Amino acid sequence: MIELNESRLLKKREIADYLGFTIWAIDAWVSQHRIPFVKFGKAVRFDLNDIENWIQEHKEGPCIFSSSSKKKQ
Repeated sequence: MIELNESRLLKKREIADYLGFTIWAIDAWVSQHRIPFVKFGKAVRFDLNDIENWIQEHKEGPCIFSSSSKKKQ
């Protein structure tokens, strides 16, 4: 049996709310192919698993400061 939460396709408003961005930003990213999406005719949907993977791919590494880069007092 398929769990809806695991394989659900989200609408633009839902993905905008999930990511904390505006629908206009999501529309721009879709038109620029900067975010993974699925298109059915004119309908655009977002696979939550693809979005989670996309987020992981775009994470920046931690900023590491060595003790030699700190100012000595």
